[in-house]
Amino acid sequence: MKKLNLIILALFCFPLIVGCAAWKIPEVSEKPPLPPGEIQKILSRFTTEPEGYTLKATANISVDYPNRKYTRKVAILVKRPSSLRVEAIPIFGLSDFFMTAKGKFFKVFLPGEGKFYIGNATEKNISRFFPIPIPFNETVSLLTGTPPIRMSENFKLTGYSEGGLHRIDAASGDMPLQSIWLDQANDNLIRVEVFGKDGNTTYTASFGNFIFLGDATYPKSLKIAVRGMKKIDVNIKYSELGISSGDDPSLFDLPVPPGITPTFLN
Repeated sequence: MKKLNLIILALFCFPLIVGCAAWKIPEVSEKPPLPPGEIQKILSRFTTEPEGYTLKATANISVDYPNRKYTRKVAILVKRPSSLRVEAIPIFGLSDFFMTAKGKFFKVFLPGEGKFYIGNATEKNISRFFPIPIPFNETVSLLTGTPPIRMSENFKLTGYSEGGLHRIDAASGDMPLQSIWLDQANDNLIRVEVFGKDGNTTYTASFGNFIFLGDATYPKSLKIAVRGMKKIDVNIKYSELGISSGDDPSLFDLPVPPGITPTFLN
């Protein structure tokens, strides 16, 4: 009888044991979410910073492709939301590369080849001459140390604190768009991760060596890691960094030199 009771008890407990083994216990987050008001307060630095400043710097750019490396020293002017000027700084002689981009259009002048290009400021067109293969407006934002995607209230914004940083995620519905990490001590943007339509990481960017100019801080170093069919790593280091306001808009609009017939890019 005792043996029979043990068998019955074992049969009774068996499904409970199996059920417990198969039942996944939900993880309990140890990071309490940031209240919506706190998230808006943290992001306010990007909405209150003026966009009228032009960032001016000498930049050393290195780009690592899977099978080659590109390095260049350039003079750079950048103004949010969508203005950029780049001039190559040669070791000797005159510059052999000029590029401007403003709004929807960009221009490139190659004096040594006697060629002038005009086209739409698309990622494909610009990356032929300026090797950062991400959308132009996002490039301008990254060069000035701000999130490449504006953190709109139309997005689903969530956040929490971790390791001295605030992390804020932006999503459209269930689709992730961007995650940013900011220093809790000063709200400097430390890292960015941008996602594609498939939900996978398109690229990441990290910022460092900050300097205070005017009413805001700017990074003097920037690293971009593009992840997709090809892995591309971009390193940018600024020197002689400064800002100005009230600059002539023509700085971002190269004129066609006399005697040169421009080539129009689709």
